[in-house]
Amino acid sequence: MGQVLLSPAQMARADALTIAAGTAGFTLMQRAGKALAAQGEKMLGCGGRFVVVCGPGNNGGDGLIASAVLRELGYRVEVLLVCAPDALTGDAALALAQWSEAVLPIGSAAGSLAKLTQNDVVIDALFGAGLVRPIEGALAELVASINASNAKVVACDLPSGVDGLSGQVLGCAVEVDASLSFFRGKPGHYLLPGASLCGEVHLADIGIDAGVLDQIQPMVRRVDCEDVCALLRVPPVEAHKFSRGHVAVFSGGVLQCGAARLAARAAQRCGAGVVTLVGDEASALLHAHHETSIMTAALLERADKVPELIGWLAARRVQSVVIGPGFGVGRRCREMVAAVLSADVAVVLDADALTSFANDPQTLFALIADRASGKPVVLTPHHGEIQALFGQLIPQLGQGYCNKLEICKTAARLSGAIVLYKGPDTVIGAPDGRLAICDAGVPWLATAGAGDVLCGVIAAFLAQGADGQKAAAAGAYVHGRAGAHAGAFLVAEELVCALKPVLVDVRDTAEQT
Repeated sequence: MGQVLLSPAQMARADALTIAAGTAGFTLMQRAGKALAAQGEKMLGCGGRFVVVCGPGNNGGDGLIASAVLRELGYRVEVLLVCAPDALTGDAALALAQWSEAVLPIGSAAGSLAKLTQNDVVIDALFGAGLVRPIEGALAELVASINASNAKVVACDLPSGVDGLSGQVLGCAVEVDASLSFFRGKPGHYLLPGASLCGEVHLADIGIDAGVLDQIQPMVRRVDCEDVCALLRVPPVEAHKFSRGHVAVFSGGVLQCGAARLAARAAQRCGAGVVTLVGDEASALLHAHHETSIMTAALLERADKVPELIGWLAARRVQSVVIGPGFGVGRRCREMVAAVLSADVAVVLDADALTSFANDPQTLFALIADRASGKPVVLTPHHGEIQALFGQLIPQLGQGYCNKLEICKTAARLSGAIVLYKGPDTVIGAPDGRLAICDAGVPWLATAGAGDVLCGVIAAFLAQGADGQKAAAAGAYVHGRAGAHAGAFLVAEELVCALKPVLVDVRDTAEQT
């Protein structure tokens, strides 16, 4: 699924495996420095110059190599070093030997950076992805000076101050126009708030063989167009509506049933052959008044009709169920969730279906664990629902430092479900520890009904037989792209309309590559 991402520790292991296989560490540094110089060169304006800010480790060594390359090409280059030159060791010391000019101490930074213009480029080679403690004191002042300068800024690996695993800011961070990562991207490039500081992310090949990934076994990937393409199958000539999947969306009462209709329309648009809105008699009649090709069923009148409901799901060959959007919080919702979890269907639980178990999450987790069906369950909480359902179980949720990957991974393990942790940086976790990041969201998706549309998209992919995490990840990507297509001031109904052009564009892109 998608593009492999490496944590800082995994990247260090990739380096170590490559060095053990016969490539010198300094050779890797030279390649990284040359790539960094080339990226900086692309950003330089006419008559501009470079200021390269180097830290005490290998990130600083990459910056020193870049400085030497740029000077050799004839550019004006100034190097700021945040430690004494004799404090550099190993490959970083070898890199310093490549730089024949003087290096300026950190005390010169404010004056040098204040003189820069839009034609100039700052290369941030302070700390990169491996920083483990907050930036403070004089270094924080240096970061502030970089951010206040008029120059374009390119980061070596990640903006200094951004945690490479979680995307969190450690004290303060450099704001850059572009980030150049080596071999593979890092989760911090795509998780907020770091993602908003990274600018355009580029990857450079420095000669690390992709075979090292077999030994590292990374568990985090970034969702991309190919993940959706894999699920967009053209129906065979003998296909019929039920072979394309039947989605049932459970509806709330007549005053809350719009959410279910949004989910149903999204499921239909994303390839489900049959979609049925299931509600009580009053809501079913209202749905029938609004919908033409979406069917309705009045099966939720009384709790004692649960056996009839289970039989209907089997008889009508329902493949996936959505329950929660606009359904209502309380005992009746819990009973309906228990009912659908006992059936042989994939299940998407959202909104009220999650809130109804906020005070008793273990009951929900037990229902998921006791399922006879091997079909997936997908939970789609936003941050507030994550806190309500898992707040007593994941201590990190009460702390200021928030590792969204770790929270989602733990939530998936505890619940036994696929957990789609919604947000502009959506994370999708599986119980086996696999994680995916989808950064396709746009701010205009923060509107009522957008999450209901997402549920329908995921349910459609599930009904067509997709793996649970793949369905959730592809759903998040399509949903985000649809938000971008609908544009500013969108409302959820427009989001449904935007699904078709996005799916067509994804399919056409796949056919061209």
